[in-house]
Amino acid sequence: PPPPPPVQTLKTDQGPAPPKKKKALEGAGSPVKEKKKRPLLTLVVTVVSARNIVAKDSRGTSDPYCKVKVKEGRNKDKERTKVLSQTRDPVWNEKFIFKDCVNRIAVEGDPRMKEAGKLPDLNWDVRLKISCYDKDKLGKDEHLGVVFVPLAGLGVNRKRDIWVPFSPKIEGQEVTGDVRLLCELTDNPKAS
Repeated sequence: PPPPPPVQTLKTDQGPAPPKKKKALEGAGSPVKEKKKRPLLTLVVTVVSARNIVAKDSRGTSDPYCKVKVKEGRNKDKERTKVLSQTRDPVWNEKFIFKDCVNRIAVEGDPRMKEAGKLPDLNWDVRLKISCYDKDKLGKDEHLGVVFVPLAGLGVNRKRDIWVPFSPKIEGQEVTGDVRLLCELTDNPKAS
């Protein structure tokens, strides 16, 4: 068989052909921008129920209600559940929204500390306070117990369903039972 014909190379004055351009991907080559975090957080808390609270009335029950408060700095937002008559196991199912009630740094720590490889310095004093009382028709309402929930322990944008035991307001006070709370710290300004 005859040998194949020689390959001819064409010479041009332009040099090699430039590579084909690929369609640039949107944002390619530039750092991904992180969503800017809101400096203030909103607390959404539902006082669901309580169980086995101490009986303060002569009939062996109580007429309980809760005061709900968030305190950080000068901000002292307060709310209150309705009074439920003659029960030791009340079910309120009442939701309260405390808009922009806590600074993000207080519950997440300073982001500059994370960059330096240090543990975040959280503010454990920023707390949700729930005080439970027995409504009396005559005289002062009697204290049934109090709970404190540090907001730094909740985490941001995480819903928590927790039971917290009541503690006495003063030493020697008879206190029983616990309260169920649904809590969420959110950076969503339209939280509901």
